[in-house]
Amino acid sequence: EKEKVLTSLTVSLRSKPMRWVVGFVDANGLDLLLTLLREMTFAERNGPVHKNLVLCLKALMNNSYGLKSVLVSEEGIKMIARSLYTHDIRTKTITLEILGAVCLVPDGLGQVLEAMTQLQDYLYEFHRFQTLVRDLSMESDSRTLDTELKTAGMAFLNAI
Repeated sequence: EKEKVLTSLTVSLRSKPMRWVVGFVDANGLDLLLTLLREMTFAERNGPVHKNLVLCLKALMNNSYGLKSVLVSEEGIKMIARSLYTHDIRTKTITLEILGAVCLVPDGLGQVLEAMTQLQDYLYEFHRFQTLVRDLSMESDSRTLDTELKTAGMAFLNAI
């Protein structure tokens, strides 16, 4: 059920007029998405619900109002960065694409670096980019997904 709703929401965020997106954010839609990210179960974190939440955020951030809303929210970029904590390669790839794009907007780089430091603390890692380096060195059963993840990872590092 959640997966279908999130898929539909992603389509709406991409295709509806700007006033609809503004209404969504003003009705606490962004806060709800971030709450859902924060409160995911382990199964959801490694499944399609997580991927669809990240896709919703990507679609929301694809316009100036949505991007600004995420950037001014206290935990927006931090919760997106926390989405790297999953076994799902596609979710990691989308997350890296979002973070790489955020690095290129004013004040975005600082937020991304802070979010990566927060992720380091959250995962009890020794180095800020430990998760990313580990992901870049791993291989899965899918050469295509591996290539997409490594490309997004390198683009993210280049943006930093």
